[in-house]
Amino acid sequence: MKRNFLLLITFIFLNLMIWPEESFSYMKHYQKVRPREYTFAINTMQQLYDNLSEQKYKYALEASVIVFPELLRYSAFRDELETLANELKSYAPEESDGYSIGFFQMKPIFALRMEKIIALDLELKTKYPLLLIKDSGTSDDRIQRINRLQDWTYQLEYLKAFCDFEIKRLKLENEDLKIRIKYLATAYNANMFYTREKLDKWAEYKTFPGAQKDLYFKYSEICIEAAGKVVVK
Repeated sequence: MKRNFLLLITFIFLNLMIWPEESFSYMKHYQKVRPREYTFAINTMQQLYDNLSEQKYKYALEASVIVFPELLRYSAFRDELETLANELKSYAPEESDGYSIGFFQMKPIFALRMEKIIALDLELKTKYPLLLIKDSGTSDDRIQRINRLQDWTYQLEYLKAFCDFEIKRLKLENEDLKIRIKYLATAYNANMFYTREKLDKWAEYKTFPGAQKDLYFKYSEICIEAAGKVVVK
């Protein structure tokens, strides 16, 4: 009996070695369980990449894929998110800083921080004059920022500025593509001022919801896999 049990275990082990289980695919997961949101996110990511490539932006692929999970989220709750953004403008712009807005789910506080960074960096200031804004803390300023985050052109500028800032800050220029995506995606998802060490820790957290209840994934790993879905020109 014991011998038969050992033979069975050996047989299973050898089969697992010869026929390893197929690795999990985030793309297949979302495509199967949330096909509508997946299709929207894939198509919008490709459109984003095409737009950035036309602009000759150096990090077009990285910038496109780090917002892929946010495109999934936006597609799933599009109507509610757009309604919320409009309500914030009308009733409570002073409370809008923490709410995610637009295709890439940027928060007004994120945009404000980028504007301040750009204003203090000569290179970024030269590249992104469109984003310069005087923030006096008034409702009008906040409404203008919310409007920007609902505008495709402005969202692209904020995204490019963010990538440029992080690549310089984290010294990612000479890293390979996967490493750049990992750090950019994690900084975008967690905090733009985290150190490499803190981003390494955060990258291991499963914080982004899957398409099923109680299922969470690592944000940056979704982005890295999404890079394989972009048609690079």
